[in-house]
Parts: sequence; C-alpha cells; structure tokens
Amino acid sequence: MKKNAIYKIVPSCELVIGIAFSALYDLDRFRLVRFESAFVPIAEEMKNGGLSLKDLEGLKPIIREKVEEFVDRLLIEDMLYVDNDLHNPPFKTVSDAWDPPNEIINCIIDVAEKVPDWDELVSQLEELKCEALQIRCYSNRIDLDAAASILRTFHGSSVSHVELILKSSNDIDEGRLRKLFDDFPALVSVMIHSSDRNAQLELTSDDLPIQRVLIWQKKPLLSEKQCGVVNENMMDRPSPKLCGEKKNFQGCLNRKVSIRSDGQMCNCPSLKKNYGTNLSQLADVVRSKSFQEVWHIKNDMLDVCKNCEFRYVCTGCRAYLESPTSLKKPAKCRYDPTSGTWEEALRS
Repeated sequence: MKKNAIYKIVPSCELVIGIAFSALYDLDRFRLVRFESAFVPIAEEMKNGGLSLKDLEGLKPIIREKVEEFVDRLLIEDMLYVDNDLHNPPFKTVSDAWDPPNEIINCIIDVAEKVPDWDELVSQLEELKCEALQIRCYSNRIDLDAAASILRTFHGSSVSHVELILKSSNDIDEGRLRKLFDDFPALVSVMIHSSDRNAQLELTSDDLPIQRVLIWQKKPLLSEKQCGVVNENMMDRPSPKLCGEKKNFQGCLNRKVSIRSDGQMCNCPSLKKNYGTNLSQLADVVRSKSFQEVWHIKNDMLDVCKNCEFRYVCTGCRAYLESPTSLKKPAKCRYDPTSGTWEEALRS
C-alpha cells in the first residue's frame, strides 16, 4: 500500500457476504473472487469510503500485514483503484436491475419415446416470448434428421438459443453435427451422451459472436433424476442480469416451463407436480398463480443459502425436497458455507 493513496473497490464490483467466506462479484468482467469473511469490514470500508494506510494505524503488526496482503490481492485482481478524488471515480457503476419482457425465458423438453407436438409448442412458446430451449433425449427417438426437422420448426420464432442433448448412435458423426451448427444459427450446443469418449470441441464463427460447443460424454443420461446436483463447477459467472434475477427470484425455476418425457407440462421435469398434457393450454398454465408460486423462492430466503457467498451465482434446485416451496437448501448441494468447503462428490 502506498503512503498517501486511498484504495476503493471498483463500483462494478458487488460485495456478497457469507459466513466463512465472502466474495466480490465483478459484474463488468464476469468474475468472482472469494476471501475469508474476517476481511469483510476492510472490504466494506473500501466499498463505501476508501481505505488508506492511516486507517491501519493502531493495528497489531501481524493484522496490519494480513490487511495489506488482502489489499494487494484485490489490486492484482483489478478490483481496486487508487484515487485521492473519491467524488469522481474513473469507473461507472453497473446496474443489476432485472425486468425482461418475456413471460417465459427458457423451456426444457424431455423425450424418451413420446415426442411433443412441435408445431403447437412453437406457437405457445412464441406467445410467451420464450428465448431459450433445451431438448434432452434419453433414447434414440431423436436422430440428426429429426433434430434438423425440429430446428427448422423453431427457426424464425422467438427461440434464439437452442441446446440439444442426444443419445449416441451410428448416424451421429462430427461432420453431420458441424453441418447442423452451420445450418441453424440458433443452435449453441450439442451434447452426445452414452458416447465412447469424453471430449469437447469449441466451434467458432466470424458471423456469430456467441460461443458454440460440441460435447461427447461417456456417461449415459437416463432420466431427469440425474439433474439437480449443485457443485463447484456449476456456479455461473456473475453478471448484472444473473445477479439481478437471483436477488429477486428462484434461479432455476423462474420463468421456466418444461415438458416431461410423458408429455406432462410442469415447472421442471424433476418436480412431481404437473399441469396436464394439453399443449394448447401451455400459456394459460404458465400464467396461473399455482405455476408461478415457485418462482419467488429466492436464495436469500433459504435457511443455509442466505449466508452463502455463491447465492447470486447459484441456480439451486427445488426438486427432491418435501416441497419445492421448502426453505431448505437444495437436496443435492455439496457446499457448506459455515466451513467454506465442498463435500465429496454426490451421486446424481
């Protein structure tokens, strides 16, 4: 730390306080830095008014050394700036206000043997202004020809982001998969499960700014029961949109609708409650008070999650509890915020 410098946290960084650990979310550069919660008072000082060497006078040498190491770390992470003029910081704040016009943002379709009426589904999702679609096929019911036909059905609709999860078969090869990406700009990822390999291929395009990925996975996808695990690798990168949503709504279920493999409409395939199989009523189901009830179980309300530093980047899961409106932590969460440690891997 320099003698006459005043250190302040960059305005685009948000302080999220936990028990053992807390975190700074860089909403401008989509990064998260964790630190021991003992340093929260120092972080709050740098967030609110700025910190100087003078503020450290009177501290024991060993504590002062720890504080200076903490400040140096945040400087290396580019989360602090040094400025004596606190009234004119050289950075802009980032708003995390969240109020999209979509009635539904994402939809999951599970397929085993029965396939939905894709035309009716497009019509309903268009009415709801749905942007993202994930199709998960547990069997070989959807081959690449069927996948192309489905993508053609959704082409030109409100759905601009499609993820496919398909079972490996002899007709699925890299060349045909690449062509699928070339033909359909809305396709952003394809995962082939039950494959003979584990591999990932990132696809780039001069015409499309989004990242597209092709994944092969040896592990078979057998049912929706394999979903819901919360582990370290599943934490999202912080962004204004993400944090704004998670502060106000449940991260996984908010503005989401699903069709189970048996054709039942539901919030999520892993939840027991369903709303029938008549897809022509999908929009009415989504607008019902009963369907939207689970949207409002945000992480700040949950017994353990409200004290977790990951609470605004964790999607969470309301399945596998006695009720999706329960205030317990996700049943398959492996993190303990009181110790700041992850448990051994859980079986999905």
